[in-house]
Amino acid sequence: QNFHINNRRIYLTRHGESEDLLLGRIGGDSGLTERGREYARRLRTFIQDVRRDREARRHDELAHQAAFAAKSSGSDSGSDSGNVKIRGRRSGAGSRSDDADEVDDSDDDDDDDDGDRDGGGAASDDAASETARAPPDDATERLMVATSVLRRALQTAEPFKALGPEEGVHFLHTNQLNEVSAGLCEGMTYDEIAAEYPDEFQRRAERKLTYRYPLGESYVDVINRLNPLVVDMERLRYDVLVVSHRACIRALLGYFLGTPSEEVPFIDVPLHCVLEITPGAYQAQVTVHDLFKEEEE
Repeated sequence: QNFHINNRRIYLTRHGESEDLLLGRIGGDSGLTERGREYARRLRTFIQDVRRDREARRHDELAHQAAFAAKSSGSDSGSDSGNVKIRGRRSGAGSRSDDADEVDDSDDDDDDDDGDRDGGGAASDDAASETARAPPDDATERLMVATSVLRRALQTAEPFKALGPEEGVHFLHTNQLNEVSAGLCEGMTYDEIAAEYPDEFQRRAERKLTYRYPLGESYVDVINRLNPLVVDMERLRYDVLVVSHRACIRALLGYFLGTPSEEVPFIDVPLHCVLEITPGAYQAQVTVHDLFKEEEE
């Protein structure tokens, strides 16, 4: 992996609840339900809050470092330490499955549904204060919102458009993030597939990773089309929010966590949750944020 080990995050989430999901239908291009739209609003608030909190902590750390350096240089003015430069590290921040496998089916454990900046060596409180007030790098402030081109994903990201480029938010809409295509089975329920295509239903149950829907895709196909996008995401130095579908989120999680391929189709990706990925030296860490948790409790 080429993950930048810094302050950036990658946030993964399925789109909000869709109309087809409520009906148990896979694939399609339906819009969000009212609950799905509420999730979209909560998603924007959540991302804004966590990024604001991280930025505040970063500024506190810079202020502490600057004050400590100023105090150190002031206490030893007769030595070379009076020429110490204060360096503040600027860390770069960051199908169809409602979908061809996004339907929650308890019997179907499936679901397809930068650089450093030098400050002067002044030992005064003004110097420390000025360093603490130094604006963050552009990379730290930026956020890329990447979605599929399906309506339910676009609607989930819609609230972010109120922020816009002036707040560092830009968008990427790509069919690389579309849910696994169910081909001839698009728009059907699993019960309907079992009744009309019993052999296909059985083959899928036996080898979910490599099974390809008639005129559709397999998990392997999804993983392969995501590879170029993953490489681009790893090179970024700022935060990324991915709004996609269960099969795609599973594939992305499997990549970042090093999950064996045969286990990828069974990774749990709950609805209305944000999966926060923090880069690590050897393996990324994942924190799950349930945006409806309080109501469910």
